[in-house]
Amino acid sequence: LASTLGITNNAEPSNLHTDQEVQWCMDVICHGLSLPLSEHDIIKDGVNIYCEWISAVLPQTKISVPRPIIDDPNTYVRKIIKHLYNLFVPRPGEGTDTINRQAVLCHRVLRTLQDTAQNSQILTVETWEALLLFLLAINEILLAPPIVKDDVGDQLCERVLSVLFEVWLLACSRCFPSPSLWKTFQESCAAWRHRIALVEQWNRVNLGLTAKLLEFTYGPAFPEMKIAEEDAHLVPDGMTNDGIAQAWIRFLKILGAPTDLCCPQVISRTPQFVQAVLLNADGIEPQHHPCLLNLPQIFLKTLKGIAGLVDAFLADSSGLCNGKSSLLIADANGSANSPTPPLQRRLAKSFSVAPSLPSAHAVISMASQAKERAAEAKRRPSSMIMDNRKGSLSQPPSLSEVNDVAPGLTIDKYESGKAEALGALCRIFCAKKTGEEILPVYLARFYMALHQGLKTNDNRECMETLASILYNSSDLFRIDLEGIQVLLPSFIGALELILPEKELKMRSQNVVLNKTELRRAAINILLSILALPLHFQTLPIRDIMGGPNDRSITFIHLKPRLINILMNALQVETDPQNTHMLLGGLHLCVQDAVAFEETEKGSAEVLHSLHPTAETSNLLSSDSAHALFVRATYLVCHRLISSWKTDLNVSLAALELLTGLAGMHVKDSDVLECKRAVKWICDYICYQCSRPPPAHIKDLHSTIVAAFQCTSAWLMNHPYLLQDKECLTIVLEVVELGISGSKSVGKPGEPVKYKDEKE
Repeated sequence: LASTLGITNNAEPSNLHTDQEVQWCMDVICHGLSLPLSEHDIIKDGVNIYCEWISAVLPQTKISVPRPIIDDPNTYVRKIIKHLYNLFVPRPGEGTDTINRQAVLCHRVLRTLQDTAQNSQILTVETWEALLLFLLAINEILLAPPIVKDDVGDQLCERVLSVLFEVWLLACSRCFPSPSLWKTFQESCAAWRHRIALVEQWNRVNLGLTAKLLEFTYGPAFPEMKIAEEDAHLVPDGMTNDGIAQAWIRFLKILGAPTDLCCPQVISRTPQFVQAVLLNADGIEPQHHPCLLNLPQIFLKTLKGIAGLVDAFLADSSGLCNGKSSLLIADANGSANSPTPPLQRRLAKSFSVAPSLPSAHAVISMASQAKERAAEAKRRPSSMIMDNRKGSLSQPPSLSEVNDVAPGLTIDKYESGKAEALGALCRIFCAKKTGEEILPVYLARFYMALHQGLKTNDNRECMETLASILYNSSDLFRIDLEGIQVLLPSFIGALELILPEKELKMRSQNVVLNKTELRRAAINILLSILALPLHFQTLPIRDIMGGPNDRSITFIHLKPRLINILMNALQVETDPQNTHMLLGGLHLCVQDAVAFEETEKGSAEVLHSLHPTAETSNLLSSDSAHALFVRATYLVCHRLISSWKTDLNVSLAALELLTGLAGMHVKDSDVLECKRAVKWICDYICYQCSRPPPAHIKDLHSTIVAAFQCTSAWLMNHPYLLQDKECLTIVLEVVELGISGSKSVGKPGEPVKYKDEKE
């Protein structure tokens, strides 16, 4: 039979003329495919014969195909597909060379079946079902056992999975699989979740289907989703909109709960996995098998995939092409993600045409359960979560098993995946539109997840979850989520960790971080909450965990912490844009405090009567408008004449702030502070004027002009300064410098330079 196929010689018509003859030959070939790999030639001939005979369902049938098969192609092709299963069964104890030969034959069969599925127009429902069941079966036999390096399952893993997913998509277009097949698919995938290739294929298909779904759901004006070039035609062109929608929701659920990936006990509980471990007789428990050390990376890839879908629905396609989400964090072994920063993303969206964007509530409904449970995965036993149906608090079911894990699968190994989940959740909730309602149960679970993710340790190390939350929450306090204020203490604690530190210390050394962008996001959050203490004053903030020891604090008690964060951040900030934002926040704080004390006469007495403690008195004195005015003036002037004097843009912003401070009418204004401010501004002018000629460009002269205007503002708003002899001398000297280019009185010991002696 093999000699008539035309592989080595010219093809000849088959000499099998009856069903009995064909059936007898097929029984022999079926047995031959199950022989040991040492009988490679026999197995190879069997594969060649079957691959030729399968062409009976193609438009161009090979001449060597027997007449009975041509007359009833679907029936025979179904039998051939079942027989080919024997080829894929692993043969224990075989050498590397023989396994490679087996893999080559398997690749040919997979290629033939995939081409047949794409090009055949006569496949019946039964044949499609047989093909899908065959693909599920070979994936099961190859992928369900633990990973063994370089065995046939390891070599074929990516290929058998890609063929399964791609042919399944074809079936959705030609002959949509039955519910029972989908259920079998999902149950089978549960046994392969220790294979990272499964998640990679799942992500490919989900992104492809989502791109098509968004296209017909929201129209051509919706921002186009970026897909990798090789996946652009993954979804068949002839697939109907209803078929795409049905396939999308089913593929989305095919992996089950992402939190299972955090539980080696669950992943290793399948019969095939347990049996393989026991037969190996190494004496290890299934949940301690070395291949399960990949679970944290698989968990991360799964959450990145879901985050990519979230970004697609939110019209943010940055990084989707490479499967990257908007997280700031990346493996140290690879390149860091460089997503569009949150502020630029908001600006880009505001100028883009994206009508009828999906509501945040709709996206939450799609992804929140998986995301929230992933964000809560593997928490400490003392942690509690909110039950979605009952509204009660309960422990996650996996907590009783947390301690029985390998050292490489401890809670901190899943930190990157949790960070991805929390970042995506923050982006979802930040997308809430004005007037849109979000169910309280979603808000409650979201707040609990953030509360856990924002916790800091005693070593003042930044966790990946904390960085991800801050990076993706720039607008969280601006969109008026109901009850968001309960998270203020948690966010302030996180800001105290990030902003005052010159060198941020990450807990994990395996990540790289764009610290400038992280600080910018944290500054945005800080600016959005600066005004809250004076607005809500003595309103209490309840402890989010509640309980008998619930200790609420008031908004006004948070003000000193916010001011300290702002001041300390300004002292260590080196990025010009971040510095501009902090200076604006400082101006707001002083202005707000001055206005509060002017309009709220007797406010201090009122607050003190409500909280008659020494602590309250200290708060009011240390954060009064006068105290803020003094601190702000000193800090900005000091940095202006030290680290900011060479940065002209930052200098302009600082001078603008000082001009604003000069015009504020602060009670009990400190004459010495005002005098010191004028002196420092004059010193700044002297320094800039003394710079060498190459530095005298237009921007430098603009800052000098701004400094003179700032000095004028201080003198106009504080005229008593001109009555001080020392201050008047300093001002007149700098005026002389500005007019003539030099001072008459130089350094001590130098002779006086008269007007006619100046250049």
